[in-house]
Amino acid sequence: MIIRLLIMDISNGDEAILQYDNDPSKRFIVWGLFEGPDRLRKKLQKYFTTDITVKIPLTGAIDDYDEVTDKPINNIDHFQLSLNMMNHKIKVRLEELLNVEPEDV
Repeated sequence: MIIRLLIMDISNGDEAILQYDNDPSKRFIVWGLFEGPDRLRKKLQKYFTTDITVKIPLTGAIDDYDEVTDKPINNIDHFQLSLNMMNHKIKVRLEELLNVEPEDV
């Protein structure tokens, strides 16, 4: 399914629509930026192609997790986790989910 998100670079106010295919069978995540400046696309390209470490909980214990390091474009789960970290890491905020109902995600 194609997911479309309104995003904003809070460092300069640039806005765009981020679109990606959440099909887990894809070898690489297919994403694109619409209605946004090239500098925001370049910022996202660098972010999605750089290794990011995420902590994946194994149980409910606070210290029971695996650390996984990978490029977001290599795996849909890692890509979607990286979306949640964009505001902290590169100052790009998710503004609005545009095309799906919350129960579809």
